Amino acid sequence: MVGCGTLVRDPHSWSPHVGEIRMVVSPDVRGKGVGKALSQETFALALGAGLEKLSVQMTVDQQSAIALFESLGFKAEALLRDHVRDVHGKTHDIVVLGTTSRRSRPRWRRMGCRALSSTRNARSTFGSNRADHRTGG
Repeated sequence: MVGCGTLVRDPHSWSPHVGEIRMVVSPDVRGKGVGKALSQETFALALGAGLEKLSVQMTVDQQSAIALFESLGFKAEALLRDHVRDVHGKTHDIVVLGTTSRRSRPRWRRMGCRALSSTRNARSTFGSNRADHRTGG
């Protein structure tokens, strides 16, 4: 497997309209479009599920990932200091980026993203609380 994109949502919480995108891309294929493809497919799932707001979290040193999500319409919403620890026990800050479907949809249309045309089927296909898109290699 070279990457995994997940949309996490809880329709029974106070925020049933919000989803969180989680992605992991193998270091061997970073910078080759895997993250972009996974983010587009995950975004399509979110739109198809009727979600109105999306968030994503990453360490502040992941500049390429931050730039990718900013190019997709996400904006910084929070900085969580010393929020995670790496395998060596060192703490790192996390940035939370967010977007609304209303704010991002026009950008995705301008990009010619096929994800917007596939959202009609995404709602019925991925109606569960958690949907995974995995890319094998």
